[in-house]
Amino acid sequence: MRVALTPWLVGLALLVGCRGARPAEPPRSEPIRAPSATEPEVAEARAPVAPDRCAIDEVERADIVFELPAASTPTGAVARTCARIGSSARRLFRAPMPAAWRERDAEIREDNAGIEDEYERTETLEARRGSFRAAFGRCQGVGAGAWVLEPTRASHEPSLDGRYVVTARLAYVDAAGAILRAEEEEWFLAPLRAHDEHLARTPSLRPVFDFDGDGRWEAELEAATTWGAMGGFTRERTLFTATQTEVRPAPLPEDARIDLWVDADRDGRPDVLSAEPFRTAECQEIDSGWGAPYLLVHAGPGLAFSNDDETARAWGRRVCPCRPTRLLAEPRHDHDGPLYSQRTLLRIACARLWGDDVASIEERLGAEMRELGEADGVGDVCAYSEEQLVGFAEPEPPFVLGASSPPAR
Repeated sequence: MRVALTPWLVGLALLVGCRGARPAEPPRSEPIRAPSATEPEVAEARAPVAPDRCAIDEVERADIVFELPAASTPTGAVARTCARIGSSARRLFRAPMPAAWRERDAEIREDNAGIEDEYERTETLEARRGSFRAAFGRCQGVGAGAWVLEPTRASHEPSLDGRYVVTARLAYVDAAGAILRAEEEEWFLAPLRAHDEHLARTPSLRPVFDFDGDGRWEAELEAATTWGAMGGFTRERTLFTATQTEVRPAPLPEDARIDLWVDADRDGRPDVLSAEPFRTAECQEIDSGWGAPYLLVHAGPGLAFSNDDETARAWGRRVCPCRPTRLLAEPRHDHDGPLYSQRTLLRIACARLWGDDVASIEERLGAEMRELGEADGVGDVCAYSEEQLVGFAEPEPPFVLGASSPPAR
């Protein structure tokens, strides 16, 4: 049986797609290798390729994701120190919910009574607070020591939307049971009424790898901030290292941000995929690097990370194998005029990696927009104006793959 796609059905499909959209996963690829001194540099010398042969929208994917290790149960002196930290956290969290929280929790439970989805029906304020507090005071053993978020204060703050605030320090417990601590940070959870509204800054701690071989594994601390009924969020992930005297952030390149751990060159050492420096376009309030190419931050010996060495450049050639001959994907139109999809963002970023400056990209965008005229097209979930597209081109790329030259037509 055939079903006619009437305009209202098309609109409904687009609406459902928008609500259910998730950030695109970073591109995956086969293991990459930096070219040797005897290998010819094919990519940089290659002439521009026609649109149907320059597959910048079709990055190959393979299973190169680096699986972070599971935490172990601490033993000996580490276990005794961790027990004291856990006991202190439990005492800190004994205080019951205040009256305002109990009232709002009752409202949430009443609202949830008619919800069919089991997860949403059981997502109460009490359950949220319990999940939030579970991130603190629990040691994650790895190597000869353990990492833990050590809470120092916990309180409900009536002057801050009644939010529940926990102050904690990231800490490393060494083999002798001694504690090294970073600076304190605040984490919070706000008591909003509706099940689809969130306002919170929550932590997640994971051991990663012993990059410098000193027996003290490095760990990643993720700070996830959520807000609004549409589920807007930002996620910031920082790699920490413990020295003999302190806990501090690891020295990643300034323009790098952790999106995914991979082992791109199969050397057993995890590398980083990062949407920086092109993480400037926002999609549905989600700071996800939507549409940007995920570039490689290569992990070398020790704690040496580089986003512009030969291995990082080889990955860049895989993501952007050529200078795009066209920048614009087909637009869709609304009352504000034409809007362009995230496929256009990737083409703009690849043009920057191949040497185009912002002025030339702005000129090319203008020419292509005039050429498209009032042509209608299908957009993606998120769409951007001409001004936003030019702004997306402004960050400086970490390297240039080839000199800028007019694209082949």
